[in-house]
Amino acid sequence: MDAHKALITNIFNNSTLVEVPFFQRSYVWKEDLWSRLLDDMNYVVKAKKPHFLGSIILKEGRKPVSGENFSECKTVVDGQQRITTFLIFLKVLCMKLNQSLMFDFQFRIMGQAIALRHGKNDIEAFEKVMAASSAEIIENPAPGSRIIEAFNFFVKNVDEKKLDIMTILMNTQFVQIDLDADEDEQQIFDTINSLGVNLTTSELLKNYFFSRETVNWTVKSSHRQLHLKN
Repeated sequence: MDAHKALITNIFNNSTLVEVPFFQRSYVWKEDLWSRLLDDMNYVVKAKKPHFLGSIILKEGRKPVSGENFSECKTVVDGQQRITTFLIFLKVLCMKLNQSLMFDFQFRIMGQAIALRHGKNDIEAFEKVMAASSAEIIENPAPGSRIIEAFNFFVKNVDEKKLDIMTILMNTQFVQIDLDADEDEQQIFDTINSLGVNLTTSELLKNYFFSRETVNWTVKSSHRQLHLKN
């Protein structure tokens, strides 16, 4: 493992794709945590001092396939909630400051696809808020998306007159922990979430049943059964 200090602009550098894997839970942060992040950003601007926003665990990911234009891919093992929220906040702030081009340059791969790719549960909502062209409320029909709720919260509560985008980008810090390609991200993720503020029992069971080992065993078992039938 390699642990080091990182800014959000180090994690997303215009050519790196960061992917949320299938075993991650959906986005779950609520208003209390959005408010806390916004308070942190107001503090950063006033203090103009480095501020620690938490840790991010990333693993070396897959290689690009034909038609994909990223140069490097990383898988989020832990930290998808905070980096998702931070990008939504920055998106809203940049729109309110008329700095959308700066956001797109930094957080889109070669200015095109957004550099954070969510899993199937949240990808539609996340891409919808990232495609917004103005800081206006997005309709969020039932059952509703927490990602859209977060976007709407920042639309209502971000005061761009009190916030400076460059001060935030240069002073908001993460501890980035990089894993090698041969590390077992599933095991690390389950260990983290079985000791902290936890996944539900059903989510942990889903992770178990869809772990790499179980999937491999199922494939091998199916092949054996097919061989016996033949």
